[in-house]
Amino acid sequence: MSAQGWQMQRMASMGEHAPLRARTITDRTSAPWINADVKLQKQQRRQAERAWRKEKTTVKRQIYQYHHKRVKKTINNAKREYYRSKILSCSTSKALFRLTSTLGGRAKPTPLPDQITDDKLPDSFCAYFHDKVKKLRTELDSKGGEPSYEPFSGEPWEQFQTVDSKIVKKVILSSNPKSCVLDPIPSDLLQQHIDELIGILTNVIDASLREGVVPSALKTAAIIPPYQKGRPRS
Repeated sequence: MSAQGWQMQRMASMGEHAPLRARTITDRTSAPWINADVKLQKQQRRQAERAWRKEKTTVKRQIYQYHHKRVKKTINNAKREYYRSKILSCSTSKALFRLTSTLGGRAKPTPLPDQITDDKLPDSFCAYFHDKVKKLRTELDSKGGEPSYEPFSGEPWEQFQTVDSKIVKKVILSSNPKSCVLDPIPSDLLQQHIDELIGILTNVIDASLREGVVPSALKTAAIIPPYQKGRPRS
């Protein structure tokens, strides 16, 4: 079985047993000063609020008001301590000025073009660098001149040796179980069912070595920039 055949069979099987489903995920990033104490008091406040809304008694309302005021006081203290530690950590006046500018909303904006929308900006960067590399290759080819090669005098190597399924299994099980959105199957799921899939994977590797062709699916990468603290998510 070739890599393309394995990919098509995998997609058909996944579509039958585990079809894709759309999910809406709300990003609720907590403030940096929210600590374990604040979270615990918020939980107690929610419990007191539910008890008051259920019974509607004066005592329950007073208990809820007490927890509500306590949470506000704890958050103010935590916020004050957070900013205090931030200021004390500034070892130079430059760092202190940068911190105050950020806290005051005067941080330097990101120098990105305004005429391009955020959803089209990554494609614009990709096209720019693609054209730049293409231009460099064209300039190198236009210089002309035939490269010089040393004559080959050794024994030609016509084909690779087939791989052993035990070696393939060992490599897969010893790999880090991280996955990419382009992976045919999640790495942890692959490791769990390696005995059922090792034969197909070995055939795919042997077919690639025998034909001298790297599957196009393995030439594609998904680049996800890491999130930097202090910058809003887009």
